[in-house]
Amino acid sequence: MSKYLWILITVGLVGSVFFGNFLTAAKNRLAAVISLAPFEKPQTITQNGRQVVVAKIYSTFPYNYRNLISLNAGLTSGVKSGTPVTVDGNILLGKVIETATDYSVVQTIFDKDFSLSVRVGSRQIEALLVGAQEPRLTLIDKTADIRENDAIYSASADFPYGMKIGSVAEIRDSAASSFKEASLRLDYQFNELKDVALLSDWHEKK
Repeated sequence: MSKYLWILITVGLVGSVFFGNFLTAAKNRLAAVISLAPFEKPQTITQNGRQVVVAKIYSTFPYNYRNLISLNAGLTSGVKSGTPVTVDGNILLGKVIETATDYSVVQTIFDKDFSLSVRVGSRQIEALLVGAQEPRLTLIDKTADIRENDAIYSASADFPYGMKIGSVAEIRDSAASSFKEASLRLDYQFNELKDVALLSDWHEKK
């Protein structure tokens, strides 16, 4: 092997080492400049023997869809299909219908396909909550003594019994209908919601 070939090999090795060191130094400088903040994760809280996951609602601005909402909590946080979703741990908003590792989709009471058996007021009047952009109560007996401001509570086995949903706003009693109906008054403004509380241990407590 000629001395020129040895020189070329030596120069190549030295250049390779130098270039490798250069890349390492460049990466270190880049790492010093970039400081990645951790993603905001859902928080798990235990209160009064209940476990809830506090999750963020993904924005759909400017459309502000209300029937289906997406959250930053999923299977890794113990969220499952059917998990009740609340405004503050006490007011029922809907239920989880789809889950992924760190993501879930919630069907709310504002969805046209949502319905729920409820009871109204201290007299526990039976009614059916029908989902819509403006949810309403239907199938209220004509003789039922339902009143404005009566509280509306969940009575279906799909949710914890007695969770508040809202209160009676306006009662409609048409002679052409076999039942009364009523509109709802809610204790929150949906467009102002940024977080929800999921009752992640509801399945175990049923």
